[in-house]
Amino acid sequence: MVNKVRLLTFLIIVFSSDLQADSVWKKAFIVTKSGYALFGDYQELESGYFLRQGKVGKLLSKESVQSVVDKKYREKVSESNPWSASFESLIYFKSGSEYRLIEDGEIRKKNYIAFSLKFLTFGSALYFLNETVKNQRKAADSIQFVNYDEKKAGFLRSRENFYLSTALFLFVSFYYFFDAYIHYDTNATGEKTDAYKAKEIPLDEYLKIISSNQSHSFQNPLPSIGNYGFYYEKSFLYTF
Repeated sequence: MVNKVRLLTFLIIVFSSDLQADSVWKKAFIVTKSGYALFGDYQELESGYFLRQGKVGKLLSKESVQSVVDKKYREKVSESNPWSASFESLIYFKSGSEYRLIEDGEIRKKNYIAFSLKFLTFGSALYFLNETVKNQRKAADSIQFVNYDEKKAGFLRSRENFYLSTALFLFVSFYYFFDAYIHYDTNATGEKTDAYKAKEIPLDEYLKIISSNQSHSFQNPLPSIGNYGFYYEKSFLYTF
């Protein structure tokens, strides 16, 4: 009964697809938990993601899908790596959020906070370094038993402030350095999307792989609707 309901649902999708607006379909990579990236048009349904490539279509259960990412994001994380993202955050005073699957506004916010903290602590370190050098010269030029103790105390205070601001700058910088590495290719909740390491393959090749896996799992598999597809001349080959 369940299989009949599923079949009826997808028959409706097939024969009404030409009547639906183009906005119903979205282009993206669907990354499977088995490590494959499938690019095409998709619709999100209650039971999963329906993906189509040309005349081939497949319903992917939500349990089998790791993430859905756009093409731009997939290319960005594929062309870089966690270490590059870390060093970019260190050199350019960024947060490394460009390599996370989060909203653009959130990326800008995180980069602004990271830049502000790094710039503030770095600027403070430079300021106190300059003060330390000046006070060191004043202490060297001071007269013993006249103003030496006062100038020395000023030098020690500025040196301590320099050490503290430098330590804060290093702490903030390396915090974002390792944060960029750890959260590379993650979503807003910190879960890996696996778009970085997933292998891109055509949908028909993926169907052959899962069909082969199913045939190895069962010696005498019973025929079921999930093992078959059908062809619609104006649409796609749909498999369930």
